Amino acid sequence: MSLAAIVICDLGIRAGDFTAHYTNDGVLPIRHSFLGLFQDSEWRWSLFWIHSHAIWQGAMFVLAAVSAFGMLLGYRTRLFVVLTWASIVSLHTRNLLVLNHSDHLIRNILFWCMFLPLGATFSLDARRQPANEGRNRRVFSAATVALMLQFCIMYWSTAIQKTDPVWTETGWALYDALNLDTLTTPFGRWLAGFPEFTRWATTLTLWLELIGPLLLFVPVFTDRLRLLVIAAFVGLHLGILLCFNVGFFSWISMACWAMFLPSSFWNALTPRAGTSSSHAAATASSNLVVGHASPLANVVVSALFVYILLFNAWFIESASTAPEQRRFAWFDGVAKRPAHLLGLEQQWNMFAPHPILDDGWFLAVATQRDGKQIDLLTGGQPVSWAKPRAVPIAVRGHRWTSYLAHLPREEYAGLRNHFVDYLTGAWNAQHQGERGVDDVQLFFMHERTVPYPETPQPRRMPLPLLDLSGGSDGPGARS
Repeated sequence: MSLAAIVICDLGIRAGDFTAHYTNDGVLPIRHSFLGLFQDSEWRWSLFWIHSHAIWQGAMFVLAAVSAFGMLLGYRTRLFVVLTWASIVSLHTRNLLVLNHSDHLIRNILFWCMFLPLGATFSLDARRQPANEGRNRRVFSAATVALMLQFCIMYWSTAIQKTDPVWTETGWALYDALNLDTLTTPFGRWLAGFPEFTRWATTLTLWLELIGPLLLFVPVFTDRLRLLVIAAFVGLHLGILLCFNVGFFSWISMACWAMFLPSSFWNALTPRAGTSSSHAAATASSNLVVGHASPLANVVVSALFVYILLFNAWFIESASTAPEQRRFAWFDGVAKRPAHLLGLEQQWNMFAPHPILDDGWFLAVATQRDGKQIDLLTGGQPVSWAKPRAVPIAVRGHRWTSYLAHLPREEYAGLRNHFVDYLTGAWNAQHQGERGVDDVQLFFMHERTVPYPETPQPRRMPLPLLDLSGGSDGPGARS
């Protein structure tokens, strides 16, 4: 229910940038969402690719919302979980440039949920069950193991990759992260003023990610340990929520921790379970362990989970080991493509091996027909090269932050043309005559985080557009 609610909220926020992110009038025309811009594009798929018209793109948004709402209510739950997963994979593939770790997480969790009886309790499906079908409430299958370990792998993987001394020795990792203007909230910037506290919190975070998930599987005092671990991680994610603009990552994580709540918690929450109705019976606890899935489903899920373990091992090794010493180099080719096909690709490297040190902000310097220069990213304000109090694009949301992080990289230079075309078109649609713009230059004010207590010095970097006068229809071609 909580995952479905998050999907609905996410769709609502994405809809605010529908034209910019999901139509041919935006920053990524549909043909370039799957041709020439991304590796292994032939193994990706999206319902959004069926037609490029904005009406079809909007219809896919509606399909995702309806599917998530059916999942929320628990009506024909398995069907709507499958549709929600397919809609989310399609949505993410339509524009990979606006994604972050929260998108990887919810996509992977939804995949394993397709193999679980999510509608067995607190659902419309549960109300339709005969009174005696909901009593065996403990479900054990390959999918239950895969779902729980998938979530734990996220923490273990990112902790293993935090090898830089700012994590393991000096403790300056959190301080560096809090100096990323594109990610940090006002509270986070305030917290960066307490460097000794951030050093203590850095060490605590690393050890919690390493040890916390292991405590979930201790066979003694299990209920109490799980509640303690859940409380600690909920506190961690509330801290992330307060300090960083990372979308729904903390909300999804806190929702996922509900799967580890022990039976004693649910019994206390629903003390009358099993006494008055089929719905109440569906929430009852039993000592009976039920193998819900078929043997074939268990075999398939087990094989897929082993594959995911290998995928994570390949990613960790590829990020930290010299090419000639890698044992999973064979994964570079066809072996990793099923992950793209199933939407199971994942890279859990949050602030690893160290927080990103390169930061900055963008300016879109436009010359109006009357000769006046304005910045399109600040709503037409006069151009100012001084550091703003709030990074303009970060104000627009974390999706824009993810997208713009690609623009300074040369392999994504073609995106700059689409971005400038979008900004120019959006401005000229509301400003005619002398206030219209024809020429736009893109700049990145690069700022590198320096050790405390030094002050970083920004550097102006022009981001040239591609010369498309030859009529190329490549990744940088204008729409």
